[in-house]
Amino acid sequence: MVSNMNKNKSYIDITIIVEGKTDKNKLLSLYNFKNIICTHGTQIKQNFYQNISNLKDDKIYILTDPDYAGKKIRNKIKNRVNKTFIDLYLNNTILKKGKNGLAEANKEDIKNIFKNINKNNMTFYGNKSITWEEYIKSDSCFNKKIRSKVCKYLNINMLNNKSFFKCLINYNININNLIEIENKCKK
Repeated sequence: MVSNMNKNKSYIDITIIVEGKTDKNKLLSLYNFKNIICTHGTQIKQNFYQNISNLKDDKIYILTDPDYAGKKIRNKIKNRVNKTFIDLYLNNTILKKGKNGLAEANKEDIKNIFKNINKNNMTFYGNKSITWEEYIKSDSCFNKKIRSKVCKYLNINMLNNKSFFKCLINYNININNLIEIENKCKK
């Protein structure tokens, strides 16, 4: 499960789950990770879930393709393993025409996915996440254009309100962080 270390690449101290070998190799061409684990598609074997359960990590990151299979994999893992998972998203607007996977993504765009993760395994944002009551008063909740710009700023796919709110929680973004980002996006 642990990747080979290349001293010429940055080390990211996280465990990350990806779909396949090509995705894993793409990430390993850019970074070294504490653990990088492949599901090998949607037909996940039982021992995969047990191996994930046995990890000592408090948080496990999931980076699957922005398609039906990727969403199915995320949901299967989250429903079968009692851990905290943080979804990382590849912005599907930056992918090559006809391809929507991590393996086909530009290296700079992949680097942007990891820009909000620091060496302490947390995002650069605060440690008290936004509440639903705070979120429903935000511009992002009622203005789809603003939410779209905030998604782009965070380098994630455009999401509906419920999914976007969950993403804000995963990134530990509080209401003040969101307002700050919204204001940057309005300029």
